[in-house]
Amino acid sequence: MTSLASLIGSASEAVVGLLEDPVQTNDESRGREYFYRELLDALPAAIYTTDPAGRITFFNQAAVALAGRRPVLGSDRWCVSWRLFWPDGTPMGHDECPMAIALREDRAIRGTELIAERPDGVRVPILPYPTPLHDESGKLLGAVNMLVDISDRKKAEQALRRFNAMLQQNVADRTQELEEASAKLHESERDFRMLVQSVSDYAIFMLDRDGFVISWNAGAERIKGYKADEIIGRHFSRFYTEEDRAGGLAQRALATAAREGRYEAEGWRVHKDGRLFWASVIIDPIRDDAGRLVGFAKVTRDVTERRKAQEALAESAELARGIIDGALDAFVQIDDSGTVLEWNAQAEVVFGWSRRDAVGKSLATLILPRSDRARHRKGLERLLRAGVERIRGRRLQMQAVRRDGKEITVELSITALRRGERYLFNGFVRDLTEKLASEAQLHHALKMETIGQLTGGVAHDFNNLLTAIIGNLEVLATKVPERGSAARCLQAALSAAWRGSGLTEQLLAFSRREEIRPEILGVDRLLRDIVLLCQKTVGEGIEILVRAQSKLWTCRVDPGQLEAVLLNLAANARDAMKGSGTLTIAADNIVFGAKDDAGLAAGEYVVVSVSDTGCGMTNQVMARAFEPFYTTKEPGKGTGLGLSQVYGFARQCGGTARIESKRGKGTTVRIYLPRAEGEISEHRSLKDLSRASRAPDSTAAILIVEDHGDVRQTLTEVLSHLGYRVLTTTTGSEALAILQQENSIEVLLSDVVLPGGLSGIELARTARKLKPELKVVLSSGYVGDEARHVLNQGEFSFLPKPYRPAELAAKLTEVLAGGNSSF
Repeated sequence: MTSLASLIGSASEAVVGLLEDPVQTNDESRGREYFYRELLDALPAAIYTTDPAGRITFFNQAAVALAGRRPVLGSDRWCVSWRLFWPDGTPMGHDECPMAIALREDRAIRGTELIAERPDGVRVPILPYPTPLHDESGKLLGAVNMLVDISDRKKAEQALRRFNAMLQQNVADRTQELEEASAKLHESERDFRMLVQSVSDYAIFMLDRDGFVISWNAGAERIKGYKADEIIGRHFSRFYTEEDRAGGLAQRALATAAREGRYEAEGWRVHKDGRLFWASVIIDPIRDDAGRLVGFAKVTRDVTERRKAQEALAESAELARGIIDGALDAFVQIDDSGTVLEWNAQAEVVFGWSRRDAVGKSLATLILPRSDRARHRKGLERLLRAGVERIRGRRLQMQAVRRDGKEITVELSITALRRGERYLFNGFVRDLTEKLASEAQLHHALKMETIGQLTGGVAHDFNNLLTAIIGNLEVLATKVPERGSAARCLQAALSAAWRGSGLTEQLLAFSRREEIRPEILGVDRLLRDIVLLCQKTVGEGIEILVRAQSKLWTCRVDPGQLEAVLLNLAANARDAMKGSGTLTIAADNIVFGAKDDAGLAAGEYVVVSVSDTGCGMTNQVMARAFEPFYTTKEPGKGTGLGLSQVYGFARQCGGTARIESKRGKGTTVRIYLPRAEGEISEHRSLKDLSRASRAPDSTAAILIVEDHGDVRQTLTEVLSHLGYRVLTTTTGSEALAILQQENSIEVLLSDVVLPGGLSGIELARTARKLKPELKVVLSSGYVGDEARHVLNQGEFSFLPKPYRPAELAAKLTEVLAGGNSSF
């Protein structure tokens, strides 16, 4: 036989479906809805449902009969449709109504006995069972409530108490009193028997001293399945399972009742048809006036559905525990005094305290920094006293400390849960340390991107100036004697101009605006060139010493990358020395005869070392120094990427990086770079313009498109000196007009960045369409990534600024002869 609660459980699917989507478009869904509505309406138990606001959305006929009125769907609230009282007669407020609590706190309410007063004034004792309903995503849809009328149970309990009291009366004093008492007893017994026989929710029957059934009511017949003539005279142990009978449980129950005055228990019992049900059992001994045991009164109730509800609740609790324990965030529950009640696995990971160590301790003691503990503790106490409405959904970011003493930044989300007169506070804690480090990295990258864009613009203008300076110096060199003070002055000025060009290249490399271009170079010369930038980085209070071994081997590295690495190490050294000390940069040859412990292959290396006289590192810090994002600096003052980039650069070159440090003695970072054979890139120096290459046809016409006046004038002077016929303009549109008018133009020499909306690349492509045989040379002090990609394809020849007149002459000779090399 299907139980009431199981039918309700089956119907709840339809109820939830109605709450989720009242519009049913499927015939099968409408049929299923009708079946469950009919089923719920036919149930003898009072059932109704509400939306999240408590408004009634469904009720069955049993609910109408119990309430004494028919509520209005969508407007009435059951909690206010009749007056509610506590069992002692105290009026109950609306907020104390079990259905209101179930909706407010999103939990099922069980076992709250109430008295409901109907509109006609009749008071009915009831047991409500409100249960919240959710959709598949967990959203609260409303609640379902089953109301159990316990009037019969109350009457039975009262009658049983009255019956036992009457049995205990002393009727031995006077005969007349005995006769009157006997009459009253017979009357009470008659009333009791009538009442007992009418109760259907409880099995109430009598046993003799040996446990044989001597009376049987309607409730016993309904719950156990036997009619009175089938069971009276039989032993009550037949209701026990085979295992319990074999263990003598029935006999022990009677013995306990006789010895202790009552036996109460729950357990499995057997129905007549063989099915099991979970029963709540009470056995009371019955004694005569002399105290002799004459039998037992036994009350049994079928509480199978209650047990299922408890098991479901236990499963829900277990599921909740599984969800909490498996959560990616730390979960901490505390009471209103700040004592830890719950502590999940992720909390152990975040804070380092095990659940056993944390539960029962003060949360402030466990996670607040010791230096600020008093202040934070008062803040936490004020927060807990702020009230549930003010605290619900609060999020705050704070500093916390792990068990190992490491400080971390966490985000705390707090919710409150009422438990009787007190509140519990649930906190979900997320460790933001890595997130903030990533954000700092992104901020640093954006800042470097901005610096790079600014540097690119500055480099373009600066290289234009250097092009004019270098060009004019070399033109001037043709007009003075090769020997003498004037030539020496010109050579010094030209060397200074090229150092300015090198400075621009270093800035571009440091801001990552230049491509990685490994080349054969002598590290000693690079160290000498970078001293100025290093000095600007560390400040005047730090002395810089540079030492390089004689006959230092060459390496194949990107000079810009190596310069950036050295500047990074110089900045670290500055911080370690706090603005005062000695920074030593050295380079030496070294040979490894066999593979060492760190995996560095045998061979010849150049080791570049950067040493400071700063505070040094502990062994623990040194072991983690090359890890990305690891930093000992204060928040906002370091990303933890500097040394990891140093290590990455060294590994990319085929070498490695190592650290040596002692607390209070300083730190040395060594970069091992493999030796590379090859010819060092040519160093720029003064060349006589008179020895520059001449074009095959010195009368060729060249159109110069350059918006910078000094550069335009210099180019005109240089090219005229070389014998070319020169035309000039400043914008792309003017250049196109000249090309359409002058058919004699053979070479277009244009800057990449031009005013007027037409770039040098766009000008060159349009000009080629007008004159397919036109030779094109593009030039710029700096080009962005998009332009660089185009130029790398070899579509046009390119000459980076600044350049010497001889380099320009060679490039023109090349393109007029049919070449079109880029870069």
